[in-house]
Amino acid sequence: SIAATIIFYLMTFDNIFTIPMRWISLMFLIFTEGIGTIKALNIKKSIFGVSNIITSLFHLGIVLVMSIIFVNIFPLFIKTYILLNVLALCILLVVDVVIIYFDDYVASKNKVLSENQSVIESLYTKAKELSIEYKETVYKKDLDEISEMLQYSDNSTLSDDEIAILNKLEELQEMLSNDDENIQQKITNVKNAVKLRAIKVKNSKRGSY
Repeated sequence: SIAATIIFYLMTFDNIFTIPMRWISLMFLIFTEGIGTIKALNIKKSIFGVSNIITSLFHLGIVLVMSIIFVNIFPLFIKTYILLNVLALCILLVVDVVIIYFDDYVASKNKVLSENQSVIESLYTKAKELSIEYKETVYKKDLDEISEMLQYSDNSTLSDDEIAILNKLEELQEMLSNDDENIQQKITNVKNAVKLRAIKVKNSKRGSY
C-alpha cells in the first residue's frame, strides 16, 4: 500500500516537490499507512482485535479524501490540511485507547471465568468418579445427585467453599473405600456444602451487572 501510494504520486505529478501540498499529503498518507501496518502486524486474537484495523482503514479513507480535496482544490490551505490530519490522528488515538482498554478488560474477565470453570469442573469430575466407581452400592443415588448438583452449579464465580467441598469429596472417597459407617452423614455434609456455595454465589451476584 505504501509503495503503491508513492508510485501513484510519482506517476501523477512530474515533480511532487514543486507544490508543498503534494509532498505533505504524501507524507501523511505514508504515515497513516505505516500506522495501519504496525497495528496489523501486532493484531491480537481477541474479540476487539480486528477493531483497531478497522479504525485505521477509516482513518486512511479520511486522509485519502482530504488529500484528494486539498491537493486538487485547496493546494494553498496547507495549515488547515495539517490541522485536520492532526485532529484525525487524535481521534484515532482516543478510539484505539478505548478499544485496547475494553479488549484488556474482556480478556481479563474471560481469563477469570476460565479459571473459575476449571475449579468447578474439577469438583464435578471428582464427584462423577465417585458415582461411577460406587454405582453398584446403595449410595449411587446420592452420589449421582452430588455430581448433578455440581454439574449445573454456577461456574462463573467462586466462593470460599470450593476447597472445602473438594476435601469433603476426598474424605467421602476414603470412607467409601473403607465402608465407613458414617458415609451417609458425610454425603449429607457434601450436599449441604454444595448448597451453601450456591447460596453464596447467588448472593454475591445480587445487584451486580
